[in-house]
Amino acid sequence: MSSLDRLIEDAASRLNLGYRARSVVTVLTVYIATREDGLAGLGDQFERAGVGALFHSWCRGDEQPIVASQLERAIGREDLARLARRAGFPPGIFAVIVAELLPPLVDLLTTTNGAPVALRARRLDAHAAGAAGQAVRGVAVRSILACLIGVSLILATSWLYLVTRAPPQDTSATRVAPVADARLSLVVDGDHVRVDGRLPRAADQRRVWNALVQRYGEDNVRGQLQVDGGTRPPRWQDRLIAHLPALLAPGLRLDLEGEHIRVDSRALTVQDRLGVTRVLRDHFGAFDVRGLWTPGIAALHALPPDATPDAVVVALNQTVVKFQPEATALTGDSLDTLHATAAALRQLPAGTRVEVGVHTDSHGDAAARRALSQQRAESLVLALHLLDVPMGMLDAMGHGADDPIADNRSEAGRAQNRRVVYRLLR
Repeated sequence: MSSLDRLIEDAASRLNLGYRARSVVTVLTVYIATREDGLAGLGDQFERAGVGALFHSWCRGDEQPIVASQLERAIGREDLARLARRAGFPPGIFAVIVAELLPPLVDLLTTTNGAPVALRARRLDAHAAGAAGQAVRGVAVRSILACLIGVSLILATSWLYLVTRAPPQDTSATRVAPVADARLSLVVDGDHVRVDGRLPRAADQRRVWNALVQRYGEDNVRGQLQVDGGTRPPRWQDRLIAHLPALLAPGLRLDLEGEHIRVDSRALTVQDRLGVTRVLRDHFGAFDVRGLWTPGIAALHALPPDATPDAVVVALNQTVVKFQPEATALTGDSLDTLHATAAALRQLPAGTRVEVGVHTDSHGDAAARRALSQQRAESLVLALHLLDVPMGMLDAMGHGADDPIADNRSEAGRAQNRRVVYRLLR
């Protein structure tokens, strides 16, 4: 898989864009590649808009966040609307999507094959101009120069597309077989546990098996763990072994495969369900975790079909969604809550408006915290729109660190202050 394909796959999953992620990335890539001045010219636009420092951070791989309003100022409202039409999105939503995708895309295009793409294009132009100047003069110079520059831009654009789409060729004429994801399934039945799966090494097999035997006893562990050298090492293995005692409550089913974790805790007591959810959210939040049970999700599921807007908002404010550290993307363990939130909002009468307010802790510059909270609010609103919540229902509002509910001097307090609050506007 090429770097560009990985970017598209990440956007499809992280932003819930699905198959439309490819069209958005394609529109942005073509927009950059067909500019006469390339990435350097785009950077100049951002400089003139007063956000050049953000653009340069993307070129360094730092990828500081940008909000939709800053992006609109840099690219221009008309150009952004034109690109939105090409991608098939409303301009407002498209701006939020681009604010998420442009930083990693610029990083990718800047560092492709170790040299900035924009500089490569400019070198091609300079070479074309020099060759034409030595061959002819006068009108012929201008004609040939224009032709060569056009060809060079086409070549640069084609090169850009190919190097980002195609992986480096293996000159050894050997092909590496695709590797599979590690897989583990655990089913707890009283004092017994059944384990099945596939792990990359015999040492991994022994570690998992021994951890289960230590917890349940040799006679109470059943199943089979296969060893397959073509399997990717699982990122969850060490965490799973460390937290087995807190996870494996009677009646639990836990399936882990690659970056995905599925949990079925319906047979557990309320206390055990909360405990399992807490462990998974605290220690496995970087994974796509589904099937979590939280008081907030329970409150949303308990809403009757004719629930009043006030009742819906009360239930929404019992939910907890989390963002990646210093970023706008939701954590993988927040996706169930996101879907339940969207389902509740879709029940509201037409014309209802709800503010989606995002708060941060006070760590860092106050203006930066407000900007981050605004972008997080816009990102959450976008995710809800993509789950069919009506366009005009939600207002994104970033509050920064202005309204703390706990002491920012402790990690526990900062975690409480990082929150989403829903407010009924009408």
